[in-house]
Amino acid sequence: PKRAMRAAALAAALVTAVRASLCEGPECEAIIGSVCPKVRSPESCAALWSAFIEIMNKHTEAPSSDMRWRHLAHRATMLSKSMFRPECWGSLPYREELSQASCMSTLCLIDSACHERHIVHELMAIAKQVADDTARQIWQATRHLFGWERFEQTPMMYYPSLSSQVWFGERDYPDLVQSLRENFPAIRAEFLQAYGNRSGKLTPEEEEYSGRQGWWCWDVWTAINGWTKERCDQMPSLCRALRPHLPASKSRRLAAYLQEEVALFGLPAGDIYFAPHNDGTNARVALLMPLTGG
Repeated sequence: PKRAMRAAALAAALVTAVRASLCEGPECEAIIGSVCPKVRSPESCAALWSAFIEIMNKHTEAPSSDMRWRHLAHRATMLSKSMFRPECWGSLPYREELSQASCMSTLCLIDSACHERHIVHELMAIAKQVADDTARQIWQATRHLFGWERFEQTPMMYYPSLSSQVWFGERDYPDLVQSLRENFPAIRAEFLQAYGNRSGKLTPEEEEYSGRQGWWCWDVWTAINGWTKERCDQMPSLCRALRPHLPASKSRRLAAYLQEEVALFGLPAGDIYFAPHNDGTNARVALLMPLTGG
């Protein structure tokens, strides 16, 4: 079809730029040229490839030692592996995946990077950091796939029926907030005692991929795995204060793997890079309680 031929021609025209940053070898042209003609929407495929190349061209002009640009290059390289595969331009396999007993949330679908929604979501995350105009064009063209309503809020799983407000606080979760406030001195004291022996720091590769420089994190509780004994031994006041309130959702079906979790995390002081991001879903509220440092 003529549409497929136009898409193939555009894809082939992008080969040089892709090879310069992500693709090597004589097979590169054949790979790209065979992707878009085989997908359900060749023009959409070619347009997203065009946006991707535009973003990566901006990356080549930046210092490779900068954590921000290393993070973006890492994410883009991982994304390109999906974009090169024609089968990854299809829809999510909801019924097949959700029928598996091990799948307790829609994240079992998100974990697989081989679907069109993942490609668009990752491309948006990268574009927002380096090419605002391109990001807004992608948002306008693909928002219907997700039901997105605001450019600033573009998670993988978006539920437009949920309330949207700038701030959630004690009025929304009075019992939980009161329990944390009453136990704050003990929680803080136990945290400071355990902090010196902390673990959970990301490896250099994990820092680069996540864009969280110097980040460390302790998982205390998740709706999937329950309580972490080591953390509750270190911080019994925190676990005791939260147990009556968790899980908040009574359904085994979660909108995302980490929709409900308790974690302690932090960043070192100084000039560090922390990548802007959206959570995997808008179906959760982040309640933050600073323990030290601000």
